[in-house]
Amino acid sequence: MSKKRSIAIILVAVCFAGCYYDKEELVYPRQATTTTTASCDTTAVKYSVDIKNILSTSCYGCHSGTAANGGGFKYDVYPGNLVPKALSGALVGSITHSPGFSPMPKGGGKLSDCDIAKIRTWVRNGAPNN
Repeated sequence: MSKKRSIAIILVAVCFAGCYYDKEELVYPRQATTTTTASCDTTAVKYSVDIKNILSTSCYGCHSGTAANGGGFKYDVYPGNLVPKALSGALVGSITHSPGFSPMPKGGGKLSDCDIAKIRTWVRNGAPNN
């Protein structure tokens, strides 16, 4: 066998050795759903029950009337800054850490998928004070 042919065979073998099939779930992970699931009911999201609780737990520390920081955005009073931020898309953009938005909560991880789904639903419904 010639030296050139041996090198060609080695190159072909190396190329094929690098090919393999990945498991689909590793290559294409499932995207988090923002719809109703057994553990996250978004069918009847209410500001007074769901959204206010999420904001109280995750946002009021910086975005309330008593907080010294928060960029001047106070979310502890319904009409205030909350509704314009919600309806403009800024609230959802921030909590989903979307490009072009300041990721919130600042210095922390994203809210749970369920909390994000509830806020999305509330915003889609017009951010009602219900």
